[in-house]
Amino acid sequence: MIMRAGTFCFMILAFASMMFYHLHAYRFSMSIFENKYKFQFGVGLSLCANFLLLLAALYLMFPMTLLFLFVYLFILLEYMAFFRGRLVAFVFTSGTFLFHIMNVYMMFYGLFSLIYGSFSMNKSINSSLNASLIFIVLLVLNIFLEVFQKIVDKQVIQLLIKNISQLYFVTTSLMIINVYLFILSISYTLESVLNSVLPLFLLITSVLLFGAFYTAFNHAVRMSILAEYEIKSKTLESQLMKSNQNIDRLESFANSDPLTGAPNRRYGLQVLNYLLHEKQRFCICFIDLDHLKYVNDAFGHSEGDKYILCVIRALIQVFGEKKICRMGGDEFMILWKSNEREAEELLKRAVKQMEETAKRSGFNFKPSVSYGILEVDEENFMGASEILDIVDQRMYAQKQAKKHQRQ
Repeated sequence: MIMRAGTFCFMILAFASMMFYHLHAYRFSMSIFENKYKFQFGVGLSLCANFLLLLAALYLMFPMTLLFLFVYLFILLEYMAFFRGRLVAFVFTSGTFLFHIMNVYMMFYGLFSLIYGSFSMNKSINSSLNASLIFIVLLVLNIFLEVFQKIVDKQVIQLLIKNISQLYFVTTSLMIINVYLFILSISYTLESVLNSVLPLFLLITSVLLFGAFYTAFNHAVRMSILAEYEIKSKTLESQLMKSNQNIDRLESFANSDPLTGAPNRRYGLQVLNYLLHEKQRFCICFIDLDHLKYVNDAFGHSEGDKYILCVIRALIQVFGEKKICRMGGDEFMILWKSNEREAEELLKRAVKQMEETAKRSGFNFKPSVSYGILEVDEENFMGASEILDIVDQRMYAQKQAKKHQRQ
């Protein structure tokens, strides 16, 4: 009577522990997978089925190997019914729960056998030993699951599930361990093999299997995290490259003249200030197109644009693209490391190039420019505004001299 009362008490405790563990495990699984049905319906149906499973474990004398397979298949079908995801993810998750259930059971089965002698489930089916064993196993599983959730972030498990290669690796390792557990489960009910060595062997093996599983699990988790970091790194690198390209385009747009494509006034002044800041020797030239207003009025602005393009192309051919900028309207500036004599010769060559281009293009006028040149070095070093005023005055003086010659 005392044994029956004890058995009943442990049965109640086992059912309470099973219910708590089931709810705990179900909520944890919901946080990892996307559930298919409403939570109340899924957990209720699953809870009833697990009650029947626990009753079978307590009252029906199933061989442990058959119960092992039945529990695994039952958990796997539960995941497939209530959650969405890949089959390999369900195999991994259900296999993980089965591993913990069976390994903890083996651990305490070995411990009980050491304490009570050759503890056989067949002998203890009507005693409180089997019920107390199941209760303790479920209690430890509850504690273990709580600790697992505190230590392992669910996002880490989600990363592992996303990384298919590492998921296959850890699932394969898990299945090998579970197959080994399945083979060991044969010894749970065979009294002929029970001796003083086997319980100790089961206890030690259960500890080693925990080490084997979590070694594979931690490796897969680390590799999944590294893979995720690599993906994010490549994404950020791609975004950075696109941002740099956009910045380059914006900078190019901000520093370019829309009509000619040559550097604009902003870019030219930046280069001038840089040369002055570095105290480099250079030559500056201001160029003004002669008679642009007349061309616009007489032949139209499209012809005036051709005039501007004719001049800029000739200057680029002679001086190079980066040395020339359009200051606005009909004015250009050239900055390069040279002297006034060389600058004069290059400008004369550029004027000839303009005239040849105008002839080939069938212009109704002869292109002409006026310019002012200044060589800047340590002896006549001055500010940017003062330099611009000097070359502008020299350019204007040449333009006035041309007018007097025509008169």
